[in-house]
Amino acid sequence: MLLPLTSGNVILAIKEFIKVWITQIIYYNEIYPVEIFDKVKSFDLIVFESRNPNLNKYIESFVKEFVQVLVFGSQEGKNAGGHNKSNVEGGKVNKMIVIIYDEKTTKNMREYKLNFDKLIDLSSTVKSLDLLDESFQNSTEDTIEKSSIINIPGFTWKEIYSQFKSILYLHVIELKRLQSQLQQVPINDYNFSSSHNNNNNFFRLLINVSDSIDLNFSENSKDLIPSNWIKLNNGKSDKKKNTKFIPIGEVSIGFICFDLYNEYLR
Repeated sequence: MLLPLTSGNVILAIKEFIKVWITQIIYYNEIYPVEIFDKVKSFDLIVFESRNPNLNKYIESFVKEFVQVLVFGSQEGKNAGGHNKSNVEGGKVNKMIVIIYDEKTTKNMREYKLNFDKLIDLSSTVKSLDLLDESFQNSTEDTIEKSSIINIPGFTWKEIYSQFKSILYLHVIELKRLQSQLQQVPINDYNFSSSHNNNNNFFRLLINVSDSIDLNFSENSKDLIPSNWIKLNNGKSDKKKNTKFIPIGEVSIGFICFDLYNEYLR
């Protein structure tokens, strides 16, 4: 039985997609032993899910806070009284980035990027992001009550799941391809191959936002609150030398438009 097509439930689908996207990167880059992962089904695809509670808690917390920024974090999306405006186009959150790096050298080896081209502001259609909590998600009535029914031509669960499934499939195929390639290359042939084959690799999760994003906010308060985010200065240019660019695909439906691509640094 499909859930009602509400802004809240669509946000939950986006949250689930991002969690699966991140977890597959961690799995296929062999950051943790494969024994701690189980096969599960998501968007009608077989994917891997961690049994490590600390890892799961970290990813869950990161994605939850990211979605909060995505929905409520824009200063331009609020009027002088602190209330959310309606019909404000999103796109203030530019990218989410998963970086695989060598802990010994601190060198970035691979970067996986989720680039938001457009996301219409949803803050006026969602009363609360309590729906992001797992305990809250069991109540469909509460989810409907705290968000609005979506009525956009062509914007259906079938189309949402179809596009999420397609791009997730392409994501996994590329992860498998690179994993197989790196396992076959002699350790000393490529710098990034040798790093892949030792146990020094780890990951970090980043988001790229515009200056209008307020990371010290509370959806239920006008007052600023301490943020868990750490601001990094990556410079003005996103271009890197000796980088292989791999486009994965895009999702373009209703008010959601984003694309995935990878960058492999030599």
